[in-house]
Amino acid sequence: MYEDLARAREEQKIYKLKLLADQAQEEQMAYYRIAQSQKAALIEARRQAEVAHESNIKNKEAVIKQIQQKAEKRARAFRQKFEEGERLRQQIRVEKLRLEDIKERKLKVLAKEGVPPKYQVELAKHKIVIH
Repeated sequence: MYEDLARAREEQKIYKLKLLADQAQEEQMAYYRIAQSQKAALIEARRQAEVAHESNIKNKEAVIKQIQQKAEKRARAFRQKFEEGERLRQQIRVEKLRLEDIKERKLKVLAKEGVPPKYQVELAKHKIVIH
């Protein structure tokens, strides 16, 4: 009877040790599963952060490009306006020279035809103004 009790106690110890070993193995497996899922989550978070960073860089570059394009457009418009003004001033100078040449020729014709200088004075004093 004592032998049966001792054997039963020994079997209970072995059974308990086996249960503890199984439980430890399950806990270890659960730990590795959790560690693996955390590692995967960390990798995914890093990947998403990298994608977001790349997206931010692309957006920044697009905004910079737009700013540069607008600045170039404004500079081009200013340059065109300036060139148009220069072109108009040149046209005015040419027209004024043409009219002064006509005035000089007319004064010479009047002098050649014998018109008295007192009648030529008004034409000679006339200042050519172009608006």
